[in-house]
Amino acid sequence: MNQNSVRLACAGFGSMLLALAAIHVRANGPARLDLLPIIVGVVMLVPAAFAERAVEEACLRFRNAAFVCFGAAIIVLMFVLTLRDRHGALAQQAASLGAACWLVAMMMTFCFAYYASKRRAVS
Repeated sequence: MNQNSVRLACAGFGSMLLALAAIHVRANGPARLDLLPIIVGVVMLVPAAFAERAVEEACLRFRNAAFVCFGAAIIVLMFVLTLRDRHGALAQQAASLGAACWLVAMMMTFCFAYYASKRRAVS
């Protein structure tokens, strides 16, 4: 089993655990036991995100992911601004989704900065 297949398996398993935990929390409400699949899912995503040999590829991947998340956040927030009832349930949920996309984009920006500094140190 090569390194890419291990990374893909970790990413798939971690994403599946996070999705199942989110569905369970949404259906049954939050509980302490829900932290276990969330923590394991995040730990499984770490090799997929940071196990790169090519610094240039990782740098570009995190930059592009940040741009996509920023774009999604802006589109969702523009949708909220076009609604007539900005204080309704739909507007609140969409605004929360936009804020979550914005936070993910900020975290991706920090990862991009890490790899950009690593790229400068190597060259």
